[in-house]
Amino acid sequence: MNQSQLRSCCFLLSFFLASAVATGSTLPKQFHKRDRKTLKLSFNPTLNKPNKKKLTGQLLVEQYLKDEAKNLDIPKDLSNLRLTKVKQSLTGFHFHFQQMQDEIPVAKGGITVSINKQKDRVTQIYNNTFPTKIAKARLRSIISDEQAYDIAWQALKVHGQLIELPRIETIFVWNQNQLERQIKVTLTVTAPYGSWNVFINPFDSKVISFQDNRLTRKPKQAFNPTFYQGPITDRVREFKRIQALEKANKHLDRQILAVADIPTKVFDPDPRTTLNNPDLEDDSDTSMFDGAYFDRILRDVSFDGNKYSLKGPYVQIIDYDPPTAEPHQTETPSWNFKRGENPFNEAMTYFHIDQSQRYIQSLGFKGETGIQELSVEVDANGANGDDNSYFQPSSNRLSFGHGCVDDNEDADVILHEYGHAIQASINSDWIGGDTGAMGEGFGDYWAASYSISVNEGRDYFPNQIFTWDGHGNQNSCWNGRIMNALAARYDHQRNYGAHATIDGGFQSDELWSTPLFQSLLELVDLGIPREDVDKIVLQSHFGLGADLKMRDMALATLNAADNLFPNGPHRDVLYKHFIRHEILEVPAPDIILGSVALKEPTNGFFDPGDTLDLEFNLINQGDLEANNIEILIDSPNSNVSIQHEAIALSTLSPGSQVPITVPVKVELAAAMVCGTSFRINFNISHDGDIPVPPQAKDYMVGQPIGVNYTNSEAIEIPDNDPNGAISTITISEEGFLTTSNLKVRVQIAHTYSGDLQLTLTNPSGDQVIIQDRVGSSSDDIRGTFPDTLTLSNPWDLFYGQALQGSWTLKVEDQAQQDVGTIESWGLEDIVRYECQSNQ
Repeated sequence: MNQSQLRSCCFLLSFFLASAVATGSTLPKQFHKRDRKTLKLSFNPTLNKPNKKKLTGQLLVEQYLKDEAKNLDIPKDLSNLRLTKVKQSLTGFHFHFQQMQDEIPVAKGGITVSINKQKDRVTQIYNNTFPTKIAKARLRSIISDEQAYDIAWQALKVHGQLIELPRIETIFVWNQNQLERQIKVTLTVTAPYGSWNVFINPFDSKVISFQDNRLTRKPKQAFNPTFYQGPITDRVREFKRIQALEKANKHLDRQILAVADIPTKVFDPDPRTTLNNPDLEDDSDTSMFDGAYFDRILRDVSFDGNKYSLKGPYVQIIDYDPPTAEPHQTETPSWNFKRGENPFNEAMTYFHIDQSQRYIQSLGFKGETGIQELSVEVDANGANGDDNSYFQPSSNRLSFGHGCVDDNEDADVILHEYGHAIQASINSDWIGGDTGAMGEGFGDYWAASYSISVNEGRDYFPNQIFTWDGHGNQNSCWNGRIMNALAARYDHQRNYGAHATIDGGFQSDELWSTPLFQSLLELVDLGIPREDVDKIVLQSHFGLGADLKMRDMALATLNAADNLFPNGPHRDVLYKHFIRHEILEVPAPDIILGSVALKEPTNGFFDPGDTLDLEFNLINQGDLEANNIEILIDSPNSNVSIQHEAIALSTLSPGSQVPITVPVKVELAAAMVCGTSFRINFNISHDGDIPVPPQAKDYMVGQPIGVNYTNSEAIEIPDNDPNGAISTITISEEGFLTTSNLKVRVQIAHTYSGDLQLTLTNPSGDQVIIQDRVGSSSDDIRGTFPDTLTLSNPWDLFYGQALQGSWTLKVEDQAQQDVGTIESWGLEDIVRYECQSNQ
């Protein structure tokens, strides 16, 4: 049974202990994985230096970044950071810094520092900067904007019209452990329908990738530009057309001259829920919907003295997306339509977005702390007529399709899409990591939170989302999603995009919506207002950036609960549900062996008949105290006997280590064969419900005999040069490398180890790349392959080859800026073992 399965099966037993530890405890720091080892997320960080000057606001933030520059892997003078915005939330202020390189923004790169309301204490740090490394220099000039537009246009095979003005931006992108300069062109077009980001290499004019950046309710259809073989729209002519159109639109009167409240009819939240009728279908008789309409008020709509139009302070209905359909206007002060008529969909869209925004403001997010507190533009009959809807981050617009059930007949769809707009307003860098799945999951949660608060919503399949647009007994549109995917489990090592299928037949979106929504249900049942939970979930989004993982967001959610409702059950309930899905881990001891020394008092080698002293440490690298620890030491080898008294420890706290002082004697029988191995097993147990995996150490009998050479000549490594630096060791002894005991020691000084490729060549000319640009921005490569350094490729082909002759180590620096030196390197191999007789 693996660790994940053990955590799952022990969930109920662990929760009571875990929640007690979690309540009021310090939230764990998060660090980047793989290409970066720097600090990513920390709450209430401890300052390296006290704030003796009583700095506040931006001065405090900048001083904090300078003091923490080494841990964050940023220049101490902050020269690669630009303060782009300061956002305010219910708990304080959030300073967003964009990472720059040569005055060009680094995509997804940045740091956000949060401070309290008094502006005198750092409360949170989110770091998503990248090491400042640039790809190899190119001699050719960078292409022009017009050339880039042409390349993107032709790559997409645009055969429709532009919907919005094109955009172009030069950026740096982190790719294969270095920053690469790219051009990003954004084209929003009717065919191929979408809002496309096209990424272009500015040095060879090749298209690197393209993506549709719309955030849709359900998966978009796959697109391949090679499928289209027809004529392509004239780009220059189309650019002129959209520029003239945008210029004309600027002169349109968008000012609200007067406002009025007018009555309307809407579904609230949807007809299936209201009527408690899962058999209701899109083509059901019109009369079957009569009981589903509610009288509501459209607040603050525009009135120009003659006509009313749905243009208000928080939403305005426009026509920008195909199909063409001019928004309705009326001369009478009422808006009474029913499903099947476009004005009904417009009223649904206006009412639910306007009401949601006013609700957000009632939670305290208003004015300086406002979220999407503006008139968002919405096409209530758009999305190319598809059975889909979307939010477009680049223009902050929403569009709803009318395929099958009209999407905006269902409040779930409207509020789900508005959920994307909410997130984009708080965090404009909502991209990368697990943000795809979390964006969809939050949108589902936001819609469902409203649905359970009105008109039968808590009673009619509350765990379903898109109850009318999807689901149903015979619905032919699509299956919708659920928010009780209780068996879904999270893997922190992978990234979760939107709408991805995961283990168990669930969707990635459901992995995030489920713990949020089930927490809401449980807290409401405990008498906690729904408003409390929504306030926590909204607050949790502040102070973050790109490449967020679900674990980051879960911790941020607990932090928001701590800050907003420190004395309530909010945090414990949220924590329990995050634990269920393994988004957060159950606090547990994690006992490992520390240093282990097997000592022989005479010659230092282990000969038959020797009695050896075993000394070792235990380390608790977990996040919970271990109690009543017992250690049993034995050996599977019949010629090895281990003598010791009972070994027990009463406690071992998290992060601590302790030497074992009980004497342990290891006796080797005289019959042991020289050159054979023996194993010592360490079986450790404690009171925790997660067992400690067995641990063991292996040793050889006898003194190793072989070759051991070192070249200590210092050789400079040329920067960004394929010739590299070459150092040679010549072995004079005859013999063959017949075992897997080959070891290569290296001492290489370099200010960016991720630039380096190390190649080992044997006397026969066989080559193996033993390290291939790993280590990212860390300094130096020091250690022994394969003991303390990991081989990038196996060197099995060396086995059986002659040892005698010249062995070479080539160190190649494959990027600019950083330099270094081969200080020394060595090679050793054990050919045989010799033993002394102790008889």
